[in-house]
Amino acid sequence: MVALLDHHPQLVVIPEETDFVDILYSFCVYLESQPALRKGGIEVIMDMVLNKSHIRNFKRGKVDDDIGGNFDYSKLNNTIFETTLRKTLNEIEFTVGNVFKSLSKAYHEATVADVVYDDVKYWVEKTPYHEIHLKNRKVILDRMFSNDYKIIHIIRDPRDNYMAYKKKHPNLTVYEFCYEWRRVLRIASQFKGQDRFKYVKYEDVVLSSESTIKEISSFLGIKNTQSLLQPSKFGNLWQGNSMFGTKNTSISSKSLGRYKKVKGDKSISIVQHLLGRELDEFGYEKDMDFQVSSLQGLSAKIAYAITHVIREVKYELMKWKIIQFRNRLIKQAKSSQ
Repeated sequence: MVALLDHHPQLVVIPEETDFVDILYSFCVYLESQPALRKGGIEVIMDMVLNKSHIRNFKRGKVDDDIGGNFDYSKLNNTIFETTLRKTLNEIEFTVGNVFKSLSKAYHEATVADVVYDDVKYWVEKTPYHEIHLKNRKVILDRMFSNDYKIIHIIRDPRDNYMAYKKKHPNLTVYEFCYEWRRVLRIASQFKGQDRFKYVKYEDVVLSSESTIKEISSFLGIKNTQSLLQPSKFGNLWQGNSMFGTKNTSISSKSLGRYKKVKGDKSISIVQHLLGRELDEFGYEKDMDFQVSSLQGLSAKIAYAITHVIREVKYELMKWKIIQFRNRLIKQAKSSQ
């Protein structure tokens, strides 16, 4: 979706994942009440953004084959990006939302954009797994953006989704996948029914591109331009980031129904069984080639329940790790004062 919004004149679309919530959110919340640490805090933020987040890709110039797909930042002025980011961080009222917005302003200034930043309708960012850290996502987003935000949640057939994730993460179990897929959906449900939130099916983007893009344009209140039908990254043709090595030059349906090529696969049958309610909810048809017996279904539910407990414990431990990481950043900020 970010690749389709990329070159729209009313948007500033950060083409790389900022990893902001993962690495900086809790630290910036702490800094809000510690003005004496601002100088050192800014140094930490600069280091984390430029060297630890995916924004470090800006320095790599042109790359034809990366896990996130091809990109070309040879025309992006990194000096202006870094200078603007530092200048903005020093000038803003120091809130977590303003720090986050500083990234979009710095990126905008570093590009050859003709649009004045204050005239931009929205700025766009996507980092997968942000929602992992945002169990209470609505409270966090409200704090960051004072209710001035919109969310597009892309839903994909979990059977195809599993095929892609298994390719990227060979050690991922089918039960872990089902738990995470459902957990993300549960977190997103906090916004269900609100005007600021919209579900979009990946399959609709691919099979009914024009009408789906028109709906998205209306939702965002932006012009429905032809650029929305051409995937790009920093204005350059983007060939996708398929885990199967497929390269595309336009919106493509090659990735749809890939799971059907592995008929009788037990893992796909388990995905269909465990996420059956969600398949029905979003209009995905059950496939008779992927059925489970009563005994297999019971076994899958028991394994899922065990996985659920283990993953919940993992996320509780992650909270502790985030606090420890934040404390290391605080220590680093104090040493940079």
